[in-house]
Amino acid sequence: MKIQDQFLRFRKVHFESFNSRLTQAEEDSLKLSAPSYTITCIGVDGSSSTVVLFDKDEEHMYGLTKDDQVVLVQTFVFNPLTVALHSLLELK
Repeated sequence: MKIQDQFLRFRKVHFESFNSRLTQAEEDSLKLSAPSYTITCIGVDGSSSTVVLFDKDEEHMYGLTKDDQVVLVQTFVFNPLTVALHSLLELK
């Protein structure tokens, strides 16, 4: 049941803000840095959506959308989605 609970977290995933509160220079620097996570979701029709995540602080991460927009996301929403596959197998 715990594995199912983990996948149910994918149902409602939203960005907190499309205003990253970063200057253009800070956004450019972020885009050149190594991401913390990359999440790609593939729909049943084969379409896909990818967001690249960068650590910020305990409560937030920065996200980079497919159209190169920097967004602010809550770790509360996205951290559960970054669990490694082997961790899910341990949830049995």
